[in-house]
Amino acid sequence: MPELQSPHVLLRLLAKSLDADLLLLGHDDGERLRVDETYPGRGLAGHDMRVPPGLINAVPTVLDTRSIRLPLQWIEACGARPSWLGAAPLATRGLHLVAACSRTAPEAVELADAASVITQVLRSGGGTQRERDVSRRIAALVNNLPAPLIFVDSGTVEVFLNDRARELLGFTPNEQVRQIAVAERLAALVHGTGKRPSGDAELSLGIGEPSGFEIEHRGETYKVQTQRIEQHELTGRVWLFTDVTREKSFHVELRELTGLLQLTVENVSEGVALVSADLRMMLWNESFIELLSYPREAVYQGADFLALARLTAERGELGGEGVEVALKRLRESLRSYQARQQELRRDDGRVLDVTRKSLPGGRFILTVRDITDEDRAARLKDELVSTVSHELRTPLTSISGALALVKSGMAGELPDSARRLLEIAHRNSERLTRLVNDLLDLDKLELGQTAFSFKATDLRTLLSEAVMQSEAYAQRFGVALKPEIVDKPVVVNADADRLMQVMSNLISNAAKFSPEGSDVTLRLCVVQDDQARISVIDRGRGISPAFRQRLFGRFAQEAAPSERGQPGTGLGLAISKEIVERHGGTIDLDPHTDIGATFHIMLPLLKGHIVADSTG
Repeated sequence: MPELQSPHVLLRLLAKSLDADLLLLGHDDGERLRVDETYPGRGLAGHDMRVPPGLINAVPTVLDTRSIRLPLQWIEACGARPSWLGAAPLATRGLHLVAACSRTAPEAVELADAASVITQVLRSGGGTQRERDVSRRIAALVNNLPAPLIFVDSGTVEVFLNDRARELLGFTPNEQVRQIAVAERLAALVHGTGKRPSGDAELSLGIGEPSGFEIEHRGETYKVQTQRIEQHELTGRVWLFTDVTREKSFHVELRELTGLLQLTVENVSEGVALVSADLRMMLWNESFIELLSYPREAVYQGADFLALARLTAERGELGGEGVEVALKRLRESLRSYQARQQELRRDDGRVLDVTRKSLPGGRFILTVRDITDEDRAARLKDELVSTVSHELRTPLTSISGALALVKSGMAGELPDSARRLLEIAHRNSERLTRLVNDLLDLDKLELGQTAFSFKATDLRTLLSEAVMQSEAYAQRFGVALKPEIVDKPVVVNADADRLMQVMSNLISNAAKFSPEGSDVTLRLCVVQDDQARISVIDRGRGISPAFRQRLFGRFAQEAAPSERGQPGTGLGLAISKEIVERHGGTIDLDPHTDIGATFHIMLPLLKGHIVADSTG
């Protein structure tokens, strides 16, 4: 190993062993580092560098600068923002060694060894024997590196290989190594990969002057980089070998997995698309393009998802409120990581079911399914139910009225047995009347035949009234209503009577399914600065995952209904969903609730009444 006789030269070689962009030697005053020596030079000697908090300590320390605010001086000194800063104290003169690295994080033990070597040089004060001792210390340090390293001194033509380089090239630990032998064995490894280094200048190793190439040896892949050192004390070239076997293997497996995923997606009849966190297209199948009738040239790797959504909106398939309004509503829904489902009605008569599910890292997956036949069958069924309901309403009203009169004694006194049968008949006729009325209400809502009277409504007042109206009902089940309402106005454009119908449905469900002695919380807050959120939270048995898929459908009731009070019609949530959506809002079940059920209603705040975020 060539003898090294100054701290500057030491810094040069140690920078290679630490894979550092910049090494500094300097005195620390607590906040700043007075620079004494650097590699590379870059005119920093004699200057002060602001030290990030926590870097300079009595023990070797490594900071990840990607999570801290880094002084601009360090970025300018390195030429780019370093990813890590490492520091170690020297055992002499109160100095510190600081390393700035962008490729790999320095190890604390490596920093300590490097600081120890420099300490020995500074303490030696010159002398040939001491310099040789220090050179041996450096050789031992570099020998312990986990990666191969070769140094060729251009002045003495001496070659130094650390232990890993000897193992890689097939030299024994004590074998005298000649430059030509290293060149031949390294060239053989390079040529064995079929990747000859580029360059036209022949070096002493005889295989050109590459800026970087890869070699393979015994199943391992190394990336080789070389850099010339030119200093009057030390002139030559360092060859650094980085083991990239695992990285290469990972990329091969990733390509295979991506290909398998693409093949799987292409064999799915539904349309499927994967969208990145920054709303760029990552993966899709042919069915996705065909079902949504997108131009093929518009769908490509990295295509803007919102640009594709605009094509859908321009066809009027995202709602009739206009393109910009539809896109604004879509952007707002994308802020939520909850699953979303929407029906698209195409001009050609097809009906598509589009579902969005969130994935880790902000990505999401879209599935598109043609439900035209299902929709047609559902409409025929709904029309039949609607027709039957209309035909039943008049006779049911007469039957219920007549039973009520007989029950009141208008037809004379009845025996107890007859009275009991009459009460059963009257109770069930009323339930059937409610069912028919709910069906007709839902029918009108879905057909847009229900009149709404919108006006500025403060949701604080509406929720307070809802609590008062439902309090007596909740007390029948031993449940207390607990309002949590913000103290600032929360104004929306709403039909107060219709929203009160929604609140009545949600509160009655929560009360029926809550254990006696528990609370039902009604929470009102503002989120995302322009959205009001009403939450109804109970502590009941919750809703099974299997039932959640059809929660807002007609006649939706779980297999184990509430045993407290009369069973419902199974239409309350379907009606509530239609009413909320007519207000430009959404109603969802929170999927992350561990106990009970939490329903969220999101409504846009009225312009001119938007208040600061007061998230609850």
